[in-house]
Amino acid sequence: MENHQIIEIRGLFVSNFIIYNEKEVVLIDSGFLGGIRLLKKTLASIGKALKDIDLILLTHGHLDHSYNLHQLKKVTQAPIAGSASEQLHIDGCYPYK
Repeated sequence: MENHQIIEIRGLFVSNFIIYNEKEVVLIDSGFLGGIRLLKKTLASIGKALKDIDLILLTHGHLDHSYNLHQLKKVTQAPIAGSASEQLHIDGCYPYK
């Protein structure tokens, strides 16, 4: 990505990030409780919305990084990039206990 900007979204227990430029928006991790509200607010501050997310990158499947992943996948229709070992999180069917 050329001329990109990075924004940290500080949520409950964890931060996630938006990397963007005039052409692309990449979300790194999906946040935790309240994460979608914070994400919407942050995107609005740069003139973007959830539908503008082009890619979601999942760094790992801990709940504080993947909690909103399934919902964001539906809303944004963005592809999700992550390790093959995280496929259950990507598919929204990880058996949390």
